[in-house]
Amino acid sequence: MAGPTSESLFQDMKLSADERTLTFTLAPTRVTYANSLRRAIQTEVRTLGFRADMTETGSTSDVKIFKNSTPMSNEMLADRVGLLPIQMPASVGKGWEKESVLFRLQLKNDTGELRNVTASDFECFVVDPTAEPNTEGENNSLPSLTPNSQSGGGPTPPPSGMKRVPNTRYFHPDRVTGETCLLATLKPNEEIHIEAYASMGTGREHTRFNPTSQCAYGYTRDTDPARIQELFQTWLREQKKLDPSEIAKDQERKAVLEREFASLEIHRCFKVDADGEPYSYDFIVETLGTMPVQNVITEGLMGIVKLCQKYSSIDKGDLPENVEIRPADARMTGFDVWFTDEDHTLGNLLQTWLDDNLIGRGKVTFAGYKIPHPLKNEMVLRIGVTDGQVGTARLALARAAEGCADIFLRMVDQYSTALIEQGIEKTPIAAENLPPELRTVWEAHKNFKEREKSALEARVAAPATRGTPGRGRGRGRGAGAAARGR
Repeated sequence: MAGPTSESLFQDMKLSADERTLTFTLAPTRVTYANSLRRAIQTEVRTLGFRADMTETGSTSDVKIFKNSTPMSNEMLADRVGLLPIQMPASVGKGWEKESVLFRLQLKNDTGELRNVTASDFECFVVDPTAEPNTEGENNSLPSLTPNSQSGGGPTPPPSGMKRVPNTRYFHPDRVTGETCLLATLKPNEEIHIEAYASMGTGREHTRFNPTSQCAYGYTRDTDPARIQELFQTWLREQKKLDPSEIAKDQERKAVLEREFASLEIHRCFKVDADGEPYSYDFIVETLGTMPVQNVITEGLMGIVKLCQKYSSIDKGDLPENVEIRPADARMTGFDVWFTDEDHTLGNLLQTWLDDNLIGRGKVTFAGYKIPHPLKNEMVLRIGVTDGQVGTARLALARAAEGCADIFLRMVDQYSTALIEQGIEKTPIAAENLPPELRTVWEAHKNFKEREKSALEARVAAPATRGTPGRGRGRGRGAGAAARGR
């Protein structure tokens, strides 16, 4: 297996056996860019979700509850629906029309026992211009959220202009348990009727649109024995107030201190550059399951590119509607650029690029940002200029935005190349391969569960993991466990 090229920032990539967790090392780069990638993966990736927020009229926006005899309030039930993870279909790249798919949940517990209500109980209807009108004679091409007269646990008639599709296209069962998310529990004779539409959004708006269950990084450990010993002795002197030479005489006490040092403090021994700054970062990204983890990272990188490109021409013409430039509220000569609907992600990127490339090399003397108030969606970037001209500040800002966009465009290319070179290509969603014929949602889930179980067992039991000749079964499992545990 060929490793990444020497110029690639993405190294040592490992995909877990269930293909949901990807670990890699990002190096060499500034900590600002590593942290921006982490933030973008969680806040800039567009996914599907149910907007269940309350409106001024007291109803929810995209989740309508027509019947609810459970102890939960309508607001609480709508909020639970709003947190359901929705699978991203392959066609979503061509655009998503909110009213193209109707999600209907209509059940009544006619049994004498408790009945769990899960996401697999939703019926999904997609727009089909060829579909015949239903018996009620509705001719609307796009249905409205209106009550359906039929209740019970069986399939309900499709709305006019729509057809039923297996709901595994949008709700994938857990690969271990085979179950989907629990919404409620119905007692005998209790009833529930919900209809909803899904729309696109990002994690910045609400966590329901966050595509990951884990996204974090840490500084890469430096395993140089000399550096570790130096840090150990410094820790003894400054933290424990002990003389290293005296500790060396008591081997039992030294062993106790070494174990304590290795449990936590040793992680401060990370790789640094000539200026003593960290440059290497170990990432772990785990998808929620709504889209492949490889795609999540790609979309995060592209999210930063699009974010920066919005301001790459800010030196020309009128300012964007969310930007205002004022004279700096300070003794220095400069300007404060006020951004609405922006946060630390953009501010730290622009500040770092300006500091690395323009400050002290021309008319720009200072760059710094702040969030004036945590409850206000505003960010202020202060740019100091020697000539006092607003055009100079706007040009510096445009160059910084364009420079940051270029950095992450190169990252996109390097990441895509690393995926191929390290044998971790993007894989299709298994549910997209389901047979197209119409089946009930319960048959579809049974089929999907069996297919996913067989596929997972085949990957784990494979004699060799991806791209590594001669790798035995036991070692392959160990590598997967290591990737998940990092």
